[in-house]
Amino acid sequence: MLARMPFASPRAFGGPVSWQLGREDVVGSDQYHYSVGVGGTYRVPGALDVFAEVLALGERSMSIGGSVAF
Repeated sequence: MLARMPFASPRAFGGPVSWQLGREDVVGSDQYHYSVGVGGTYRVPGALDVFAEVLALGERSMSIGGSVAF
């Protein structure tokens, strides 16, 4: 049996972020400082979990992944 666990994913984050590109100091920031989306984790019988999430508001992204327990 496939177990489903849906979730909402609100996030807030700050900035700016500083780093070096070559020898030049660079400062960057996100256009938005939040993201909101939905996703789900699915447990397949045995030791396998897979997940997917879509963050459609604010900083947009999509993630998929999996894990194995042993």
